[in-house]
Amino acid sequence: MNLIGSGPYQQSLADRLKMGLGRIPHRFRLRQAGYVIRCQNADGGFSGRRGASDPYYTSFALRSAELLDVEVPEELWFGAAAYLRGQGPVATDIVECFCALHIRDLVERNGCLVWTGPAETDALLGLKHTLQSYRAPEGGYAKAAGGPASLYHSFLAVLSCELAGWSLPQSAGIGALVERRRCAGGGFLDVAEGLGAEEGRINPTAAAVGLMALSGDPDARPGTGTVNFVASMQRPDGGFGAHRRAPVSDLMSTFTALVTLAEGDAMGRVNMASVARFVKALAGPDGGFCGAHPDDVSDMEYTYYGLGALGLLGLQLARSGEG
Repeated sequence: MNLIGSGPYQQSLADRLKMGLGRIPHRFRLRQAGYVIRCQNADGGFSGRRGASDPYYTSFALRSAELLDVEVPEELWFGAAAYLRGQGPVATDIVECFCALHIRDLVERNGCLVWTGPAETDALLGLKHTLQSYRAPEGGYAKAAGGPASLYHSFLAVLSCELAGWSLPQSAGIGALVERRRCAGGGFLDVAEGLGAEEGRINPTAAAVGLMALSGDPDARPGTGTVNFVASMQRPDGGFGAHRRAPVSDLMSTFTALVTLAEGDAMGRVNMASVARFVKALAGPDGGFCGAHPDDVSDMEYTYYGLGALGLLGLQLARSGEG
């Protein structure tokens, strides 16, 4: 099951997750849409668990709304466009750069414009400058300017270039970076520290697989060692932890593990019924998802991971039914 398909990474992934979520009862999707709509702030953005609107959580909220395939008020998209337009300095780091470009992409695909004319040119030039300031000498992109290259931040940088229509950067250097972060145990680490002793971690492994998918090589799939590592990380509760010693399973790691396994056509390697139970147990009664037990507060980031995980499970069930 190639999740990426032939189109842009984020849109292709979203289309497939939406297809899988189509197997979920309509009333559940309506409840989730209601949660997203209620959480939008007066300025059009979305917050984390506290504080003002934030591009990071706004991006996750809009991703969730896109996946649900139910009617949401057009004000949600117009409000998000106005929020991004009013941000001033659009991004101070790679995460904010990606979020700004992804918000722009989502609202434009839903009939809204963020910037036009010279304002758009200036905004995109500013975002590109921010991105370039995080390039790492070893190839890829760093979390902090001048720091070591990070798989996760390199992944977001490449996604940002795709969203903006810029040439994908340093393909050979990024490919070499991915190989340098590969662990003997089959997984990957975000940075080089501890590489010799680690078997890998779930989320950097997903970033590595995403970078391989973005390389344009149709055969760039996770290998047997990577699939074995990720599959081995499922826990008795059905979820996945960030790494072997993580105290609890969490929804982010569970979603990214499923993305990795799906890209390797290996969803059948895990107990899907127990994954589904783990994910559904984290859904709030009024919509939204929390991140892990015993957490009981929903937020936009984990809501996207919960919906995405259910979408992947739905896709796999549909595929099994076809067989």
